[in-house]
Amino acid sequence: MHVVGSHQYPTMESVIYGKPAAEALREEAERLGAKRVYLIASRTLNTTTDEIEKIRKGLGDRHAATFDGVPQHTTRDVVTQIARHASEARADLVVAIGGGSVVDAAKIVLMCIEHEIFESAGLDGFETTPDRRFGPFRNPKVRMIAIPSTLSGGEYNSGALVTDTSRKLKQIFNHPMMMPRSIILDPAMTRYTPEKLWLGSGTRAMDHGIEAICSSRPNVLVDAVCQQGLRYLHHGLLRTKANPDDEAARLSCSSARGCRRSDCSRGCRWAPATPSATCSAAPATSRITSARLS
Repeated sequence: MHVVGSHQYPTMESVIYGKPAAEALREEAERLGAKRVYLIASRTLNTTTDEIEKIRKGLGDRHAATFDGVPQHTTRDVVTQIARHASEARADLVVAIGGGSVVDAAKIVLMCIEHEIFESAGLDGFETTPDRRFGPFRNPKVRMIAIPSTLSGGEYNSGALVTDTSRKLKQIFNHPMMMPRSIILDPAMTRYTPEKLWLGSGTRAMDHGIEAICSSRPNVLVDAVCQQGLRYLHHGLLRTKANPDDEAARLSCSSARGCRRSDCSRGCRWAPATPSATCSAAPATSRITSARLS
């Protein structure tokens, strides 16, 4: 649980890898009792590959609808449009499949659904400020799962960057329950990511780890995890550059990107790289242990 003031909020429950995204998502939907799963997908994945169709088929009757029109920079207009569509589809679980913009869109869509914000101006007053870390949102009844395709790492935090195009302004919206309930890592989802984006997002992830290690407020746990994450990223990026089909290297990069100060300062329980493993996020007071194997 994550404590904000006198309130407790659930944190991320698990990071799942070692099985195809379609299979893992079906199992998560069944576990959560979701009947109306709404997909927010990368347009490239949805229109030029069969990966999203595999997910739809895996969900079967649980699939409610799919949206694939998130722009490169998440905008207020788009997220409120998605929220209206998802609400009309009676979504009870939102799944983001793609890069950072898709993940950010899904996070804020949860809050738009909860507050019935279907017009851009409705988000006024919910943004973070220098004096307010979390927006005054209610806890959303609909939660999300992330299936990332880049190394941006935004799925490991509870904030979303959204552009107000009318004022040409980027704003941060944040609430503890904008954090995904689960993250599913499937190397197959990253094979279609342009090399420049894959390597660039990986380099940015390394930058986050270096920033954590150079912090003026060091933490032994964070330093150790970030150093190991940097090793995985360094070797994994070089391997995927040499061989884009190296799925083990892609998974190594994906697993390492969560090793940033903002993510692992809570502490984590990372599983060994065995098939069908689950890594569960834990509060800072928890011990570091091997995760359960399914």
